Amino acid sequence: MRACFVFASLALCSLVACAAPALAPAPSPPSPSAAVPVATSEAGARALVDLSARLQGAWVAKLPSGKEVHQSFRAISSNSALVESYRSGQSETMSVYHADGASLVLTHYCAQGNQPRLRLGPVTDGVLVFRFVDVTNLQPEKSYLVEKRLQFVGDGLEQTEIYRDPAGATDTTVFHFKRENAS
Repeated sequence: MRACFVFASLALCSLVACAAPALAPAPSPPSPSAAVPVATSEAGARALVDLSARLQGAWVAKLPSGKEVHQSFRAISSNSALVESYRSGQSETMSVYHADGASLVLTHYCAQGNQPRLRLGPVTDGVLVFRFVDVTNLQPEKSYLVEKRLQFVGDGLEQTEIYRDPAGATDTTVFHFKRENAS
């Protein structure tokens, strides 16, 4: 009986000791003067608003095989992010575009299970080029997105995606999207 009491007492003390840090008051936030400086430019936000205005809605592209690819764009979170949904058959991927200080970033949630991040570079001749920054959850045998280009051509959208495979070779696919309800 005494052994059970000692064991129960030790278990309770261990539980209290482990929970104590969680029960401690949270430290106060740093003073504004100690905060890390953040870019205050609105260029990224303006770029997102401009891109969102042109892309929102449903798009469709036909592949050489005759198969259709559907893509849609919609603003979320008080217009602070633009979600791109891409469907081909039963597979769906998403990319989320958002401002990061003075620049525009996209995170691609790939069907291969990785999440590359790309940042918008200088816009030349109306072509928006997002280039690789980093990738999370990359499996050694999987490819990942390293560049995405968007260009408006007439009332269509030309989208180029470049993937890098595990051996370092790249594969480029160009899609010619039209508004889904356009004839």
